[in-house]
Amino acid sequence: MIKYIKWLVLTLIVMLVLPMLADLFIPCDAGMLASIVALMIINPIYTIMLGYACGKDIKRLSTLIIFSPMLFMLGVTLSFGYDVAFWLYTGFYLIVGVVAMLGSLSITKFSKNKEVKK
Repeated sequence: MIKYIKWLVLTLIVMLVLPMLADLFIPCDAGMLASIVALMIINPIYTIMLGYACGKDIKRLSTLIIFSPMLFMLGVTLSFGYDVAFWLYTGFYLIVGVVAMLGSLSITKFSKNKEVKK
């Protein structure tokens, strides 16, 4: 349960709070650069890390893969307003998270099978 709460709080910070802070404290020109960096670098890397962690403990953490894109959409909508293009990013983050989770799950199962055979 502590691991779930830790990942949930981190997801809230990365996907919900960071867009709001970028909107509030960064000037317009630099704010666009900060938003692009968040959309193209920070959020995908975080989604991959979250998916990898969820694949290791899929029974407890699998719902975070759905919460992460939902919180992203909420944070972006509250910060920048509603735009259909953000649904593409939301779907992309969901797909990336699920693929990372399934990859981590298969790696974990493969390594456990190797240990059992030895």
